[in-house]
Amino acid sequence: MPKTERVELFTKFLYPGMILKGDLYSTKGEKLLEARVPLTKEFITDLLAKGIQKVYYDRPLPDLGEEIPEDKTEDTKETMIEESLVQEAIDVSKEIEEAIRKKSILPKENVNKVVDGFVESIRSSQTALLNLLEAKSFDETTYTHMINVSLLSILFGKKLNYNETGLKVLGLAGLLHDIGKILISPEILNKTSPLTEAETDILRKHPIYGYELLRRYSDYGGIVQKIVLLHHEKVSGKGYPFGLRGEQMGEASQIVSICDLFDSITSDHPYRPARPFWAALIEVYQQSGISFAPRLAKSFITDIPFYLATEPIFPVGSFVVLSTGEIAEVIDFDSPHTIFPTVMIYISGNREIMRYPIQVNLALDDTRSIRSLITHESSLQKLQEIKQKFAESRQRPDETKFSLYAMKEGGGEKTKTTPPLPEKEVKNPETSVPEVVKEDESGLK
Repeated sequence: MPKTERVELFTKFLYPGMILKGDLYSTKGEKLLEARVPLTKEFITDLLAKGIQKVYYDRPLPDLGEEIPEDKTEDTKETMIEESLVQEAIDVSKEIEEAIRKKSILPKENVNKVVDGFVESIRSSQTALLNLLEAKSFDETTYTHMINVSLLSILFGKKLNYNETGLKVLGLAGLLHDIGKILISPEILNKTSPLTEAETDILRKHPIYGYELLRRYSDYGGIVQKIVLLHHEKVSGKGYPFGLRGEQMGEASQIVSICDLFDSITSDHPYRPARPFWAALIEVYQQSGISFAPRLAKSFITDIPFYLATEPIFPVGSFVVLSTGEIAEVIDFDSPHTIFPTVMIYISGNREIMRYPIQVNLALDDTRSIRSLITHESSLQKLQEIKQKFAESRQRPDETKFSLYAMKEGGGEKTKTTPPLPEKEVKNPETSVPEVVKEDESGLK
């Protein structure tokens, strides 16, 4: 009997067109889908509606002629955070909101207990998956987002070698980063149509509201206040509320900002549905040098996916649209968790079928990146037909192996730099910048 390993997946990170090599089951053992049947948007939506947050399938293992130790695949089954701690975190998040509405002191002891639990769980884990929360309704979005950003920030800080104090600061700031939104009208937060200019101005004040709430109703240190205040600034100087640039916002604020963006994209909102896991990673990459320092964006998209999913982000055989408008098939990758696989381009940016397909390693080509994944059934069928025609008529294979970009001299890792911002575009903030922005972060590592 062939050997298999049990692979657990968070429903949140399933996407239309995904094909699994084994039958899909709920954690209760209920069979949900046959093996090798493409997942559809309707199927995934139905799973979420039923409250199924995690599923699993048995993936066949190659026969290597030797026994695999039973505990070899156990890490794929583990999750970092105990369910009891998750529930405790939800309760604490509700306590925070209630305290703010009553204008009373934040429940510091309970908040610290939860964050300490997060830090201990993440620090002691090596390969377990980070079990991010999935909101069952829009009413829960605020709580799940606060918790997810806290968890992601601690995990990211761990990868960046933050010490225990630094991880606690990131966890606290992640949990509290959006508390200013509690003071904003639900009509604005839950609006499904575009916000007016006046409504946008109000929403953009939530970092200041959060900072003032921490000053008034807690004794959390200056760095936590600083992160809450600056988590919507951008290194390009085009963020808010002050339009700070580059290192003025500090590294810790950028860590929470990246995690905030990632979880926001993969979560449902009244104004737009959740987007897939890969879309959030691509957005972080695209914001490199604009919203975040390139080294931080690169670290996030390189290191964090390993802890969020076991399946490849872009499986071999999937078709993608590149930033150039070209359409290509994923044919290989150095790591299943990369958003820069090797692709074969079949259709040009002008939507013309190539005379010869071009193979490109996106990790070495700084002119191309993946823009989106193709999941439409009829489009996939046409692309398979095009691919088959190339396979049947291929006469000069040596000419199709590499592109000039993939072989250029000195090719290395993809990098981005922060573009210079004309001084005339830097606007003086209407509100003076608090001294807390100058808080020293050197003690966090």
